[in-house]
Amino acid sequence: MDLTIIDNQKIKLVNELNRLIDVSNKIRIAVAFAKQSGFLKIQDSLKKFLHRQGKAEFIIGLDFHTTDPETLKELKNLSDTSNLLNLFCYRGNMENTAAYHPKLYIFQDDTNQGTYIIGSSNLTSGGLINNIEVNVKVRSDIIEESFSDVLSIFYLMLTSKNKIIPNDMYIERYGEIYNLSRKGKDYYNTKAFREIIEIEKDLPKPQIQKGELIGWMRLVYDYLPSGKFGTSEVYKFEDIFREKYPENKNIKAKIRQQLQFLRDIGLIKNPARNTWLK
Repeated sequence: MDLTIIDNQKIKLVNELNRLIDVSNKIRIAVAFAKQSGFLKIQDSLKKFLHRQGKAEFIIGLDFHTTDPETLKELKNLSDTSNLLNLFCYRGNMENTAAYHPKLYIFQDDTNQGTYIIGSSNLTSGGLINNIEVNVKVRSDIIEESFSDVLSIFYLMLTSKNKIIPNDMYIERYGEIYNLSRKGKDYYNTKAFREIIEIEKDLPKPQIQKGELIGWMRLVYDYLPSGKFGTSEVYKFEDIFREKYPENKNIKAKIRQQLQFLRDIGLIKNPARNTWLK
């Protein structure tokens, strides 16, 4: 496992992102804010990435109306054009729920190596170039526990109830709310806000397929019995799991964590305490 600190002083995050996009076949980005000033700095690399059939997922936050609608339109256009980029939005704070505030960049390449960057940088010019930031870049095999855990966090964000797959009309209405917010005007009682709430009711929700699981999440899923089973039945595979992850000293706790994760992303059900359904 290799670690690098990125602070935009000695190392610019924009250079790291473009380099990683150039050598990856899968990218996942979850940021609280995205602006044209930042997106345009990676746009060329992203287009080349999609041209060579790379797959990308973006979870962009709409809280505080800091993400500009132009960036959403650019991402939506790439999604419609390539079918290899999926755009998701998180809308929480428009109704004063918990703020969506991650800055997470995940990359995978053809050699089953992964890199993730976690820190303070949003997808803005300041976050990528100008601001003094603190980001940690970690490179490891994709089956390493840390990479699996980071990817599971992305999946949990992807499947949370506040996630939506925006359409063109949704982005247009968000743009109207964005403009009102930038002028300091109330938007809750506007037609645009009422319409965006109605549009959300019919928008599709993200889903995780079992083929997207890696590391711990895939290991536990593959050993789950079909039909109804108890937690203790999964404990029977503790020795097998320990062989895969010998540094983990609390395998049973990890099993319980993964069962809860698989439930939360919708791949298994939890009809009763310590009872599961695959």
